[in-house]
Order: sequence, then C-alpha cells, then structure tokens
Amino acid sequence: MTTSCGGHLPAGGLTSITGDERYLKKSKAMFDFVYDNFTDAKMGGGVYWINQRTSKNSLRQQPTVIAAVRLSVFLKDPSYLEKAKSIYAWQKKTLTDERARFLTVSPLMLRGKPPGSPSSR
Repeated sequence: MTTSCGGHLPAGGLTSITGDERYLKKSKAMFDFVYDNFTDAKMGGGVYWINQRTSKNSLRQQPTVIAAVRLSVFLKDPSYLEKAKSIYAWQKKTLTDERARFLTVSPLMLRGKPPGSPSSR
C-alpha cells in the first residue's frame, strides 16, 4: 500500500460546486494523516512512498505539494502553504540531478546516507 494525497485534489472543487463541506473536511483529514504519518526528518524531509517507510521519491512529493497548496487556499490556512513549500524545497534539493531535473523513478532509499549523496540516489 502506498501513501496517497491524490484523493483530495478535487475536494475544494467539489465543495465549491456542491456547497457540501464534508468533501473539504475529508480532504483535510486525508492530507493531515499522510503528512503526520509519512513525513519525518530522515533523509532530510519529504514524504515516504510506501508504508514501510523505506523510500521517498518525486512521484509522492508532487501530489502532496499540490494538495497542500489547494488546502491552503480553500481553508485559508497558511500552514498548508508552508508544508507545500517545505516538501517542494526538499524535493528540489534532494531529488534532482545535476541539471535540476526531478528524478521521478529512482527513489531515495533509507540507508543511512546523507540526502543528495550519489550513493543514496
């Protein structure tokens, strides 16, 4: 099972269309669960790819960043924008190659190596 933030991307839109706040509440709960349970300082930050908490990659970071930005707008809560900025900065620093391209398929594995070292990519 993988962690997921993609499920709450349309929440603000659904709330806007239907006027039903439960979509936004559910999206917030999903994001908070992922952020609270699948982020830490190991490897310098970022969101884990799988429940076993052994790898982090760009494929997990971007949906989480997008979800956090959207939640910051719909909830009018700047703390979500700060979370988005933090995850994005970590991804840019840690999961990019020498040309600043995001590495999308090569997860950063937890092996006690410092983030960004060639052996940890």
